[in-house]
Amino acid sequence: MSAQNNTKKSLLIWVILLSLLTAIFLYFLNHRLDSEESMIYFPEDTNLHFSKKQTTLAVRKQAHTAKLLWTTASKTTAPSYLRQDVSLLYRNGQLVSIMNKWQQQIDALEQNKELTLKQAGYYEGITAHYAEAHYPSDIIKSKTRMSYDHLSIMGKSMQSWDSFQIPVTQSEIEWNDQFTRAQQEKNRALLKQAERKYQIPVQEYDVFPLTYLHIFDYNTLPGLNKKTTHRVVSQLWEGLYNHYILGVEPASHERESALGSQMPLILYHRNADEILVVIKTAEGDLALLKQTF
Repeated sequence: MSAQNNTKKSLLIWVILLSLLTAIFLYFLNHRLDSEESMIYFPEDTNLHFSKKQTTLAVRKQAHTAKLLWTTASKTTAPSYLRQDVSLLYRNGQLVSIMNKWQQQIDALEQNKELTLKQAGYYEGITAHYAEAHYPSDIIKSKTRMSYDHLSIMGKSMQSWDSFQIPVTQSEIEWNDQFTRAQQEKNRALLKQAERKYQIPVQEYDVFPLTYLHIFDYNTLPGLNKKTTHRVVSQLWEGLYNHYILGVEPASHERESALGSQMPLILYHRNADEILVVIKTAEGDLALLKQTF
């Protein structure tokens, strides 16, 4: 009887150990997959460059429908340990879709999505192109660059829809002016709401919408040089990915989807040492991200 009990105890111990090892393995596997999907900032890789980075919006009319064609493409000068492209699509300042693709040991990535057009509007697509390179002695470096496109689609039905990027005709100019005024009013309302909720001294900040970020691929943030600008913007995208794209966590609320949210406002401090990001979810909840540098 004693030998039988010892056998049962040994078997139980082995089962427990096996379960524990399995749990540990699954934890680290999931943790690794999560980290590989994250746009983690590392010191910029000066030897790696993007030979191509592109976001494109276009309209394709068919017999009874019209499609918005949304594509992204990027290529680095050499294969990277990890390549990732994350693209956000906005209509009239509201997030309507996200594309996110990552792959290891490649140099090129392409994504495309077709959306059935159901309403006119001002469409904007911004993409963060990310590359992570691993070198000997556990040295890891990265590079983040951006691309952007926009398209205005006006009309009341598929048969009468017209698309343009730069307004030329009188009707296009009037339509564009109307949208600009409406969007500016929405941004002012969001800024005022955030100012009250978080006691933000907005007069100390320059304020611009998220899609404006793409200009800092080629221009410097006020008060910063090019190298520091790229570092700050890359770190900002890491924060946006974790706390906006993967879901928003307003204070005292559960994580909410970013879809349907208003385009975040970027507040850049005029001392060139802080960025705030104001987010308003589809449910109307506010969230505030802060980055110091």
